Amino acid sequence: MGPFGREHYIPRALGTFRGLVRLTDTICTVCGDELGRTVDQAIVRNSPEALFRVIAGVRGRSEHEDISPFYYSLYSGQTIKLRGPHPRLVFDVFWEIEPGTMHAREANQIILRRGNEHLAFPLPDKNIEAYLRFILRKHDLKGAAFAYLFAGDGE
Repeated sequence: MGPFGREHYIPRALGTFRGLVRLTDTICTVCGDELGRTVDQAIVRNSPEALFRVIAGVRGRSEHEDISPFYYSLYSGQTIKLRGPHPRLVFDVFWEIEPGTMHAREANQIILRRGNEHLAFPLPDKNIEAYLRFILRKHDLKGAAFAYLFAGDGE
């Protein structure tokens, strides 16, 4: 164990608190860094708090990558999903919240049809081809047909 550092026992992404005394010589630096990469990120990027951060327009620190909770951790399937009917289509789609508002918009996604079933999958910002291969294998989608695509401004 060791060396020890100064640890934020409340993730900094949840705010700064007047009078908060960070833990000193309690958590080793390696463990603290690992907790920051795993537990802290799960709290602020993939939880109800993450959704409220989007609604409130809260952004992370400038040195951190800006990742929407609607697309964070796509490969694990642990993204925040808001699914509901689309006013122009006959099937449900994923929705996301426009940052800093209460307005919903279609999330970037591909909709595949397998028989009478429509399956929506959020799309990542990069490595889309590898992700599509992954979901085709994981969900056994041989023979599924393309139904619809939402891809933001670049549709």
